[in-house]
Amino acid sequence: QRIKNRHLHIPSEKTINHLRTFPSMDLLSSACHRLRSHDGTLSLLNLSCRGVGSEGVRKLSKSCACPLHQNHHGTGDNDNQDVTLCSSPLVALWLEGNEIYPSGAKAMREILTVSPKLKYLYMSNNYIGDSGVSALAPAFSQCDVCHLGDNRIGAVGALSIAEALESDTSRVKTLVLDNNLLGDEGAISIAKSLTHNTTLKHLDLRYNRIGKQGICAFLDVLKEQGNTTLECLLFEEDDDDDDDDDDVAEDGDKKSGSCMRSPPTRRYRKCPRLMERWTCPCEKCRIRYEMQYYLAMNRAGRSELGDLTIASSLWPRILSKVSKDEPSLLFTMLQLRPDVINR
Repeated sequence: QRIKNRHLHIPSEKTINHLRTFPSMDLLSSACHRLRSHDGTLSLLNLSCRGVGSEGVRKLSKSCACPLHQNHHGTGDNDNQDVTLCSSPLVALWLEGNEIYPSGAKAMREILTVSPKLKYLYMSNNYIGDSGVSALAPAFSQCDVCHLGDNRIGAVGALSIAEALESDTSRVKTLVLDNNLLGDEGAISIAKSLTHNTTLKHLDLRYNRIGKQGICAFLDVLKEQGNTTLECLLFEEDDDDDDDDDDVAEDGDKKSGSCMRSPPTRRYRKCPRLMERWTCPCEKCRIRYEMQYYLAMNRAGRSELGDLTIASSLWPRILSKVSKDEPSLLFTMLQLRPDVINR
C-alpha cells in the first residue's frame, strides 16, 4: 500500500493503550528507573515502536524531572534534605511509531525543558497533529535534528513551525516533515519563515501534496529573498509515484504526464555527451533545476559573498568552476575576480 494512504485509519488513544504489550514496556521502565537514579550515562534512548503511548511519555517526563535529594545531616529526616533540580542527560531520543497523540506531545515539551543537552529528536509516526507540533515548538530552539514525519500536520501546524523557524532562537539544522498534510498553504508558510532563518540546512517535505505554488514559494525565497543557508530541499516523491495514473495535479494534468525522465530519442541515449547536456523541458523539471542551482550555490558558500555585488550572469560561470576537491565558492570567486580583495 502506498505511503500516502497510511492515514486512512487511525486507532484511538484508548484502543492503543489496550493493545500495549508488557514486554515492550520493560525498556521504558528501565529507562525511567535510570533517569530517576540520575544515571549520567543514559545519553541515547531508543524507544521506537515500543508501544509507549501518551501515558508512557508522561512517565518518562516525570522521571526526567525527578529532583535529587541531598541529605547533609544523615538523620534521614526529610526536613534535613536539600532538593536540587537536576537536568536530564539525554542527548538523542527516538520515539518513532508510538502513537503518542497531542497529549503525549505536551508531555514531550516538559522533557525538552529538563533536557538541555537534547539535540536529536525523532518523533515520526505519532499522530501528534497541529496542536502537538505547536507544543513541540521549543524543540526548534534546542535540537539540531528534528524528525516529525507522518504526524498529520496540516496548514495550521505549519504556521507554528514557521513561527518557530522565524524566531531568532531557532537552531534546528535538519527538519524532516515528510508524509504530512501541509499542502501549498503550509509550504508557503514555511517558505516565508526561511527569509530570516539562518540555521536550517536540510528540509524534507516529500509526500505533502505540495503543488506548483508551494514549490515556487521556496524558489522565490532562494532566488529573490536571498536565503543562503538552505542546502538540501526535498520535494520529489518516489519514481513509482510518478508513474501512478491516480496522481493528478490541480490543473487536471498528470504530475508526470509531461515529464520525461529520459531523452525521447535514441540519438541522445547513444551519445554520452548529448546525455550530459539533455534536460527535461517540462515546467515541473525547469523549476526543480532552477531550485537545485541555487541550493548548489548555498552548498558552495554563497553566504560568504553576501556583501558583494555580483552580476547574475557571472554566477553560472563561478559555479561551474567549483570543483568537488575545492568546494569553496569564495576561493573560486577570488580566482575569477581578484579585484574584490581591494574593496
